[in-house]
Amino acid sequence: MKKRKAIRCLSKLEIANDVVHEKLLSLFTNDYNEEIRYGMYRYFIELDLCDRYMDYFIDGLKEKASKNRIGSFVSEYMALEEGIKMIKSSDALKN
Repeated sequence: MKKRKAIRCLSKLEIANDVVHEKLLSLFTNDYNEEIRYGMYRYFIELDLCDRYMDYFIDGLKEKASKNRIGSFVSEYMALEEGIKMIKSSDALKN
């Protein structure tokens, strides 16, 4: 929970920038802990970065589909859904 809160604080304090975005992504791209994923989804949502980091959301969808379940932390799923809905363009899609 501490990591999730730290991630959320970065967006709330408005100190996030490209370096911070990329550092968080490098730290947590392969971390499928539901609370970490929730924190990252909220971070991208609050900073309106869903288009730019849509691959992170798509990866989350793939992970959920592979387990064929929403998970025990429903807030993560809701944040994932909200972020997907905020995506306006597929221009940033890597694969």
